[in-house]
Amino acid sequence: MLANMPSIPHQEQQEAAEQIHQLISTGMRSTEAIALVAQQIREQHQNHREGQSISTDFRKLP
Repeated sequence: MLANMPSIPHQEQQEAAEQIHQLISTGMRSTEAIALVAQQIREQHQNHREGQSISTDFRKLP
């Protein structure tokens, strides 16, 4: 498992992969796309641990 990366359900993994592919198709480098989506997942799970609501709609990423 990646350092500081939460375990996420298969559905969330699929959504993250689709978001990464979408970002790459717009010209973003794959490493940047992966880093962006991974950071979003970390933030969502951190917010969840802190009692805030969590959104798993990766399509809302820039």
